[in-house]
Amino acid sequence: MAVADESPGPDPLTHRRPVEDAGAATARWYMFQYRCATRHCLEMIKPESGLAWILCEWHTDYVLGWQDGAKSIVSIKSREPDSGFWTIARLFSDGGLGTLFERWIECGRPRESRWLTNGGLDQDCRSLRDACSSNKGIETHITDLKDRFKASESDTRAFLNSLRIYNKFPDVEHFRALDVENYCRPLLKSHNPTSDMGRVLYDAIYNLVAEAAAALGEDRSEWLLASQGSLDEFTLLQRDIQRRFVTRQDVLDAFRAIVTQVSAELPAAVPGTTRLTKKLVKGNVVPTAIAAARRARREWAQYEYANTPPIPNGDPAADFGRLRAIVTSEASESQRIARQSGEPYGDAMLSEIQRRIGALTRDMKDFSGLDSRVLMGLVYDLTARCEIWWSDWFDPDLPDRESA
Repeated sequence: MAVADESPGPDPLTHRRPVEDAGAATARWYMFQYRCATRHCLEMIKPESGLAWILCEWHTDYVLGWQDGAKSIVSIKSREPDSGFWTIARLFSDGGLGTLFERWIECGRPRESRWLTNGGLDQDCRSLRDACSSNKGIETHITDLKDRFKASESDTRAFLNSLRIYNKFPDVEHFRALDVENYCRPLLKSHNPTSDMGRVLYDAIYNLVAEAAAALGEDRSEWLLASQGSLDEFTLLQRDIQRRFVTRQDVLDAFRAIVTQVSAELPAAVPGTTRLTKKLVKGNVVPTAIAAARRARREWAQYEYANTPPIPNGDPAADFGRLRAIVTSEASESQRIARQSGEPYGDAMLSEIQRRIGALTRDMKDFSGLDSRVLMGLVYDLTARCEIWWSDWFDPDLPDRESA
């Protein structure tokens, strides 16, 4: 009699694809939309940005509001890599260009309408994109497109003059990494060159967008029952709109919160700061001075970064190489004097070098905004680079037991 094979077969839950898998594709579509909006929000942090707010999931995927009062309605279309090029026909079927036209009419014909995608464009779509962006050659597209829009020539012409098509976005899985590197880290470096909070900044702004899209954003209106008329239809409508806004102030508040967090934290214990700590400990400098040294070194890094050409606002007269030579010389003389008192002499050297740095700072002409505290940061930076010592020489890269 044959015995049934009781060995377990493939798990029907985890070893086969689902019959229907639209959920993942839908999630990727929304993620792409939110990443596009997040990029706009990151631009708001720059002082020169003219963008004032984003209204998410309202009439179109989102609406951009500019400081001069202009508005742009935006339609986002995510495209999988194997979906092929967009064609004119697909712009009106899968791409919803006809719907964008209807929203443009309904919303009072705003100055600009945007159709954005990460997919490729065929030759006809590229021709339409270029004609719209330059407002040249639009007439060649009106005859065909007015029938697709089911609109007059004048309305079609006006819409195409407002339309901007853009398809240079990255795939959704690469979007975050690129924007962390190209937007977030440069924005944070102006406040702390050693910070690695780019991902934290990106995720904070992305969450603002996602919450607004779900109507979970900050409610800036009065409490629901706080005043007469608060349950009227128009009041409830305005309350819902407020929750879908991401304003420039919201973005700046999130940015400043992260900058404050960065400023409050000590730098990570990378090899350079480990050397700094070991050398100050070897010189028997008071423990509080070690924490102050790490913070001062970071302040110096910020100052040097902000004032080094060709960085904007950099002072071309600032010669940091010469400044390092001067500070090293002052530190050498301080060590020589302090050493006469016998070892350890770290505290005596600290007092002497602080006195000399204070006098040196008062004579500085080419370094605007440089005070003695920041210049002490250079002393500690040179210490970490093994150009300044607080004791007799030893190998700071050896484990503590071997270097003792």
